[in-house]
Amino acid sequence: MHLRAPSVDRGVQSFIWAVVFFLVLWLGMLGMGVSRGTSLLLAGVAAFLIYVFVRTHGGDDPRDKRPSAPSSSEGPLGGSSSSRASTGDAGSGS
Repeated sequence: MHLRAPSVDRGVQSFIWAVVFFLVLWLGMLGMGVSRGTSLLLAGVAAFLIYVFVRTHGGDDPRDKRPSAPSSSEGPLGGSSSSRASTGDAGSGS
């Protein structure tokens, strides 16, 4: 039997990361002697920024793993087709 992790939406993952880091930052600032209001405000702003960052950049979506087609300047093997012509003596043999 093969067990795998359940599928969790990226927004839920982002929220969990934000809550965990909020608690770490808030309790860490309280432990260092920062006032309650300041630590709450700074940890809240950081948690929001962490949420947005993880929501937009986090996750490894297998749907994004499509093979990319070579660009128009690349040849069929992926190299630049104009690299020989740019040397000045293409085809001179010496």
